[in-house]
Amino acid sequence: MNIQHEKIIVIGAGLAGLTAAYRLMQKGLDVELYEARSRVGGRVQSVFIKNLTAQYSIGELGGQNIADGGEAKYIHQLIKELHLSVEDFEIHFDPLFYDGAQYFHIQSLLNPLDIDATLLEKPYQSMQEVLDAVFVNDPILKRFFEFELSAYEGSPPALLALHRNLDTLKNLMKRGCPTNESTVHHKTVQMQSIKGGNALLPLKLADHIGDRLHLNKILTHIERANNRVALTFKDHEIKLCDKLILALPVSIYHDISFSDNLIAKKQLDLIKKIQTGRTAKILAPIQLQNRDYSVTFTDNFVGFLNADKQIINIHFANDNGMNAFTKTFNQDLSILTAQNDRIKVNNTPPILAADKQFDYYESSVAKSWVDDSYAKGSYSNYGIASGDHFQKITSYKNTPIKEIFYPIQDQIFFIGEHTTVLPEIGSLEAAVESGERLVHMLT
Repeated sequence: MNIQHEKIIVIGAGLAGLTAAYRLMQKGLDVELYEARSRVGGRVQSVFIKNLTAQYSIGELGGQNIADGGEAKYIHQLIKELHLSVEDFEIHFDPLFYDGAQYFHIQSLLNPLDIDATLLEKPYQSMQEVLDAVFVNDPILKRFFEFELSAYEGSPPALLALHRNLDTLKNLMKRGCPTNESTVHHKTVQMQSIKGGNALLPLKLADHIGDRLHLNKILTHIERANNRVALTFKDHEIKLCDKLILALPVSIYHDISFSDNLIAKKQLDLIKKIQTGRTAKILAPIQLQNRDYSVTFTDNFVGFLNADKQIINIHFANDNGMNAFTKTFNQDLSILTAQNDRIKVNNTPPILAADKQFDYYESSVAKSWVDDSYAKGSYSNYGIASGDHFQKITSYKNTPIKEIFYPIQDQIFFIGEHTTVLPEIGSLEAAVESGERLVHMLT
């Protein structure tokens, strides 16, 4: 059947699914997009928070820094095409680490450190083994990099494989943060977000998709129906399609039943083994007398400012649910602000964010992606449970594709940040790239 006459269904209205549906519609194809939530955007969620000047600041509860994807050419093209703009800002990055008793300037500990490069090349089983070997005589640096790896990748070093994560560690040790050389200057890190909030991008895409977008549609079962694919939703509605594009977080595959003749068990099991990070955020109003704030780390969280420097982002690693990371909120704030006695904060206990875009909050707001029913984690990483499977690249119709996400009989396709062939998974750019590449492959 010619693709011009096929019914295509995309499941998941995060950046990957929205990009794919939007591009396929531009080519005149028959596309429907289904989303379990009552909103679009997936793990991109922007909110307004009343700051200490009585104005509202924009905060990002999910995907924040466009520059995490390096050049990010795909997302920049979409931003330009949809008449949005990018806001560049920088954060003062002279990291402090609080060990429970005192603060340490990490750069002063790193500068004189002469690391034996051969220690980074041994056949370790996990990133924790690397850290144990490299920092055997430097317990503070070891604790700092344990947390920074956890915060950046979303999982503790003991669960992280060496693939890509070792390069991340090398960049951390070299520059203090795992970004491109062009985004790091002396004691500052360049950041990028969409002016007005990152959620403007998925909302704009949704506007173009129009009535082909269906919200509150929770997929429960997929099976083959003759030569087509049948989808059953929680409300018992059944839809048939000729091509199915799954734009779901890997953690959600556990909630969907697949008929035995649909996807090979080995492939499905490998997809389900992909590790999803456990990060969370609290966004709290803050006011500085001077404009500099050194990013502050502990063993559990890091605090850094947003674009207008009116909100502090408290980014937690290894989140075990909202109650676990909100109960120490006032203590955490005191650690983050003790470096400067000219800081004002709003220490009203945070409330859990509603699942809405651009909702308004009068004080601190929290988001636990582990507790989110439609994500159950933040973003994918290279975990030891996946072995080498998650990194293998092959091709399909002359298009590079991860072997683990090889299409099923030219009918079922996989997209999302975890499917990207870019070096950096887990980023906004990775999600958009996966959608763009799929459309190129199909058309």
